[in-house]
Amino acid sequence: MDMQTALLRAIEEKAVTRIGGKTACSVAVRIIAATNKDLLNQVEKGHFRNNLYYRLNVITIKLPPLRERKGDIPILIKNLVNKIGEQLDHRIKNIDSGFYMACSLFNWPGNIRQLQNTIEFCINLAKSSYLGLDLLPEEIRKNINLHEEHKLDPTKIMKSYIVSQT
Repeated sequence: MDMQTALLRAIEEKAVTRIGGKTACSVAVRIIAATNKDLLNQVEKGHFRNNLYYRLNVITIKLPPLRERKGDIPILIKNLVNKIGEQLDHRIKNIDSGFYMACSLFNWPGNIRQLQNTIEFCINLAKSSYLGLDLLPEEIRKNINLHEEHKLDPTKIMKSYIVSQT
């Protein structure tokens, strides 16, 4: 709560004082904040200052978790593979459709950070420019078997991805 008070003061006064400093420095900032908490609920519980909430709450963008945006997963994989491959200087040219399918069926409790770390893991393990199903961690690969046991059709996800790519 002390930090919230300090942040509110800095926003209101458009100035900050360095630690140990005596004079305030003018600042012109825009704050973009993200949280996985329901801030209005936190205000009601007394864990978040209501005046700070209303000061920050100018534009709210609610982004559903990755498990609710299955159609985004193949596109994210492709972009992450390109970005991480470039960073690691290990370009991936081909990705197995089973790789896409396994990732699309997984619920990603860690959201996009978990997907990003998984892609980095796979690229680091890849001995060629190909990402196959065998590179995915076991917790993701075993998910395909769970869906097959329950007679779910994982190809629907891939069909929608293939159609959107044409």
